[in-house]
Amino acid sequence: MRLALLAILPGCGGTAPPSAPPPDATISSVPVGDVYGAPGMLHVVTCSVAAASSPCIPFSTSDSDAAVAPGALYVVFYPAEIATSPTQSAIVTWGNGTGATPSQYSILLSHLASWGFVVIASTSPDTGTGMEMLAGEDYLVAANEDAASPFFGKLDTSNVAAVGHSQGADGAAQALLAADTSGSSHRFIKTLLPIELPGQEWTCFGDTDPSCLMQESFDSKNLLEGSVFFVDGSKDTLIAPPTQSSGTSGEQSIEAYYAATPVSTPRARATLIGADHNDIQDSCTVGFGCAGVGPGGYLGYITAWLMYELRGDIRARGAFAGAVPGIDSDPRWSDQQQAALP
Repeated sequence: MRLALLAILPGCGGTAPPSAPPPDATISSVPVGDVYGAPGMLHVVTCSVAAASSPCIPFSTSDSDAAVAPGALYVVFYPAEIATSPTQSAIVTWGNGTGATPSQYSILLSHLASWGFVVIASTSPDTGTGMEMLAGEDYLVAANEDAASPFFGKLDTSNVAAVGHSQGADGAAQALLAADTSGSSHRFIKTLLPIELPGQEWTCFGDTDPSCLMQESFDSKNLLEGSVFFVDGSKDTLIAPPTQSSGTSGEQSIEAYYAATPVSTPRARATLIGADHNDIQDSCTVGFGCAGVGPGGYLGYITAWLMYELRGDIRARGAFAGAVPGIDSDPRWSDQQQAALP
């Protein structure tokens, strides 16, 4: 995918949401989205990986990708307490939007790590095939078996999510399809979470390579394994429209992707009101694919979905399943749908 219109544009100001109490029985009245939208209880540290066989070298989260490790393949966001944790951490493999780097998503990626996930983020600005995300997953699976790694024995390699933005959303889908194909050498990816997934017409926009469509075009009819939560913003009416325009063919909207997903596949969709294509980034230029709302509004239900799908969290399940899913009654979201959720 060569979506160069919006995902590469710089600069919507946004900060993490204010702190809220931890998710225990004393805060049952707190909306589910707010529970998981608040920072987790764990401290976040990062490290960078220079090559597939290299160790992950720690660095400060205040440092930029380029300043820390020029040419690094990955940045890993993880809980500082991982060495002493009695439980293993589920894995998230991340794909950037076109032209972007992990530093442009540090609010989201750090937030997930604060809730106990280990997030491996490709530094590639071109992740539409999903290959970088698969390689990142492979790196952590190998690290879990390496006695010299800080992740030795600390990762739950049976619970992996593919998450990405824009082009990276296409890449996340491709990674899941490849990993979950019978005979794959990659570890099974349990769930897919595409953020602002571009309509099919944008998949190879501006790319003259005839192999692009074959490698990157995603059809949700092929989601026969795992689960999926489609997330977008109400103001992203160009690249990832919430609803399908009359007379439009193909999967050109989040509505169409959801509708094309096989009926047996656990799935959900929701639209964050007021957000545009790049609001998931730490900062972006208002008026250029950005409404200025920032990533904070996305955090709660993205985190809840991963807690539900990868860690079996009962409260997180309530955000999407049950008699009245929490996200359905949240006025900050629209176009909520769910089906086949256990």
